[in-house]
Amino acid sequence: HVGQLPNPAVPGYTGFDARLGWKARRDLEISLVAQNLFDPRHPEWGVAGGRPEFERGVFLKVLWHQK
Repeated sequence: HVGQLPNPAVPGYTGFDARLGWKARRDLEISLVAQNLFDPRHPEWGVAGGRPEFERGVFLKVLWHQK
């Protein structure tokens, strides 16, 4: 959870991320990551109207370890 900021006014938010990973082989890992699951977007700083907002995201990661 991140509390609100007073100046400039930025609302607080609670983020929830999740990761599901699977080690398919000794040298191969596959994972699915979801970020910001309970909120479609939230601002973290800046003045309303011009501040960036972080959106929900889902990512697939494949990690291969070469020897």
